[in-house]
Amino acid sequence: MTATLGTLRGRVMRRRASRGAALGRAAAIALIAAGLASSEPFAQALTETRPLTENSTSTPVADDDPSAEPLRLVGDGSIRLGLLLAGGRHAAASEDIAAGVALALAEVNERVGGRKVTLLREDASRHNGETAEKARRLIAAGADILIGPARPVDMPAVRDLVDRERIPLVVPIPGARTLAALKCSPFVLHLTPAEDQIAAPLGTWIGERKTAKRIYLLAPDESPARETVAAFKKSFVAAGGEIVGEEYVSAPNPDFAPYLAKLRLMDADSVYTLFQGEPAGIFARQFESMGLTKRVAVFGPWPVGVHPEKAAVTGAFDYAPSLDTPENRSFREAFSRLFARLPTEHAARGYDAARAVIEALTVTDGRTDDRAMFAAILAHVWFIGPRGAIRADPRRPSMPERLYIVRAEEGSEGTRYEVLDRVNGNGADLCGVTKSG
Repeated sequence: MTATLGTLRGRVMRRRASRGAALGRAAAIALIAAGLASSEPFAQALTETRPLTENSTSTPVADDDPSAEPLRLVGDGSIRLGLLLAGGRHAAASEDIAAGVALALAEVNERVGGRKVTLLREDASRHNGETAEKARRLIAAGADILIGPARPVDMPAVRDLVDRERIPLVVPIPGARTLAALKCSPFVLHLTPAEDQIAAPLGTWIGERKTAKRIYLLAPDESPARETVAAFKKSFVAAGGEIVGEEYVSAPNPDFAPYLAKLRLMDADSVYTLFQGEPAGIFARQFESMGLTKRVAVFGPWPVGVHPEKAAVTGAFDYAPSLDTPENRSFREAFSRLFARLPTEHAARGYDAARAVIEALTVTDGRTDDRAMFAAILAHVWFIGPRGAIRADPRRPSMPERLYIVRAEEGSEGTRYEVLDRVNGNGADLCGVTKSG
């Protein structure tokens, strides 16, 4: 009897219901081969399988930083999971991703299929191009699977590297749209919607409810930010809103005072902004000092802990700590107990990325030597995480079924989150065709 793709998903779902009863390797191979052999680009990967042995390694590449200590090559038979993260303004998000991964591994005592899971980590600095070198270091150290990167701008180079080296990669950040013009890879799985797929529903939601009528757009001068602003702008205007100004800031430590003064002169009733890290802190302080907190509403994916005082921020997210589901309650309590803080969307994404790897490893009984087969299984896992039901899709971002409109406000006891609404998500086909979610 021929197994269909639906059969494969069903088997993975039933295995999830009975965690201890993993599919045997032969059964998994039969299911994958029958269900995916006719699906490009997986058919090509399946017919070009090149199993690696424990002694197989990639050639180490010298790091740009001569002071960086080389990663220790691991040959102890463990599963090597590489974290590819970043410093600078992405440092906080990187730490949250790493914390989410650590929690997921702790839940299985860092063992899957009788094998220990060893974490390897590399953090890139600010300059472009370094992340690919860091990924090569992880591969040279024996990483079987990668989770990363932490910066959308790094995706094209990392995608090309893992596709060439045949290393499964799980992407825990927005930014899949940056791959739209690139060849689809069977070794890359996106677990997060692209920024523009989050921004567009927010623009529609604000415009339809007349929450704001005259918005000023202010964002970093980067390609992903421009794409996000364009998606928000298009949907907001289509819903009847008006854009009164649009500015992009390139300095790493910008002075927002001139932009905020212009916002006030244009009589904007709200601002849509996308800053992270230290620039977000500068914006919050200047926004507050200019007396705008009670006059101008703030929209956008604002980082935890740097909201302007007494100003609520509303954004669209694939996660909010206040989601009232059994899975998120359990995740939130465990995360808070381990790290003494509430989880962010980055932590939930890191957790889901590790969960996807664990689900696939359970199916293969911990085997990672056949990388093409493992990537094919990874691309069709299903589970319910803190963000909701995650159904992996090899052709588009495997986002939750719903996005959440969340209002966040800083108080004496930290950030308070309120889920205002739920909206349908939309996934862009990474192989060139758009499908509705």
